[in-house]
Amino acid sequence: NTHELAKGRATWDAWGSLQVTDWARVHARTGSGFREPSLFELDGRILSSFGVFPLGNPGLSPERSFGWDAGGEVTLGPLKAGSTYFFLETGNRIDLVWPAFSNVEGSNATHGIESFIEAEPFEGIKARISNTYVGGERIADQPAHQWGGSVEAKSGPLRGGLGVSWIGGHTVAAFDTGSFKVTRVAEDDFLVASAIVSYEVRKGFNVY
Repeated sequence: NTHELAKGRATWDAWGSLQVTDWARVHARTGSGFREPSLFELDGRILSSFGVFPLGNPGLSPERSFGWDAGGEVTLGPLKAGSTYFFLETGNRIDLVWPAFSNVEGSNATHGIESFIEAEPFEGIKARISNTYVGGERIADQPAHQWGGSVEAKSGPLRGGLGVSWIGGHTVAAFDTGSFKVTRVAEDDFLVASAIVSYEVRKGFNVY
């Protein structure tokens, strides 16, 4: 989300990791961030039967954020599991407030937990299950729960994988051209499935 008019912003971050035992590790990270307004947020517009209506606001300033996370991982034989708690506070948020995009006062805090279990039951075969939970106020375009599962296999130069993800129901921000108001539309939960095969013709050259 950068463009030719974007101004630079300084950010910082710090992190640390500690191997507690041969089978356990803990880690933590904190830092700041920013997001420049997108081109649509700066100069977007909609076309309707009533005419063209500008939604963009060239006077927008960047969103700013601060966050931290902490978690750990354990490895027991062929099993590996981990969990991380995270917190993110975003200020000077950009939102679509009729009649245009605006910087909204106040901050928006979100938090959640990411967890996974990974196993390598046989050489060249890896399976993984993961879950992400996100909570907070005024969350849009972000489901509270997501689950994922995948299996990868490798035999010589050949690799293959199957994956499936479940995305929980959530709301998305939408502009109602009938009422000319910004509203929230409910999205049902859904599944996404994927498959991939790749072949290493020679070192540094793969087809997939």
